Amino acid sequence: MRALFLLTLLSLFCFSADAQTDAAQQQTINYLKINGTQTQYEAAFDQMVGLIKNQFEGSGVPASQWEKLEAKKSEAVSGIVNMLASVYRSYFEETDIQNLYTHYSSSPEQQRANQNTFINSATGQKLVAVQQSLIQNISAASESWSRDLYMDTINELKALGYTPKQQ
Repeated sequence: MRALFLLTLLSLFCFSADAQTDAAQQQTINYLKINGTQTQYEAAFDQMVGLIKNQFEGSGVPASQWEKLEAKKSEAVSGIVNMLASVYRSYFEETDIQNLYTHYSSSPEQQRANQNTFINSATGQKLVAVQQSLIQNISAASESWSRDLYMDTINELKALGYTPKQQ
């Protein structure tokens, strides 16, 4: 009976920890949506598709194949946003993410008016302190994402028998 009680207690703790982790991840994703990160990667995806279309111009890739590629946009962007959320969470606590969300979800006028207060806050100071390292890790994740996405797409088209133009 005691073992059953301990097992139940342990299970509740694990589920609670998972729920907190999921909530923290979602909160970070929400922050990345309002700060323009998701929109930035949606545009990057579109630019990559344009680049690849140009490279395969005249090789007979049907419109349906491009549509399949474009249908992967949501999943691909979601992947990088999740990756970046993990990067942010390695630097910031949940309260910091909430503070970042609150600051950057306010109007541009409010952001300017509160800029000094925000920068002098614990979260602002942490942001300043980790900024270079954060940028490096974001850049590494971004490069990995774009390289893998590009190469996977090129290789998929080649496997289907399409050949890119010679550069």
